[in-house]
Amino acid sequence: MNSKTPINLNDSWHYLFADEANIDLRTIQQESLMWVPLTKLSDWLIASSVENGTDWFWRTININRAVTRDQTRFVLKIHKVPDDVLIYVNGKLIGQVQGLHAFKADITPHIKSGNNDIMFKLTSSRFSNCGGRFGDISLNLIRGSVAARLH
Repeated sequence: MNSKTPINLNDSWHYLFADEANIDLRTIQQESLMWVPLTKLSDWLIASSVENGTDWFWRTININRAVTRDQTRFVLKIHKVPDDVLIYVNGKLIGQVQGLHAFKADITPHIKSGNNDIMFKLTSSRFSNCGGRFGDISLNLIRGSVAARLH
């Protein structure tokens, strides 16, 4: 049996702007920083007040232990990003997507049982306003023979 279950990841994000473009927030305890909660990631817009620096976006998703033990594959889908974005799962670089483009990646090797961190790093050297908003973001759980073929 094939099954594809999407988990909506549009909600419950946190935002932090860092003046220093080279800062790496993946190495810092996330809860210790002054993150701004975002009800929806699409609420964040690139604004003309953005200066040189880095915009970071972070959220946690809890994955049931039983799901990580079966043949489930985890595919992260982002329908659009506002500018060039680096994508991390549990501190590992998964990929980079250019502004206005979509992103899709099998992140199964990076998912663990329990809490998993997803982070986006958007670095601006100028006001670009490529697309303005993030599009829909989802984590697709693919079970059954489809998952076996993806592996």
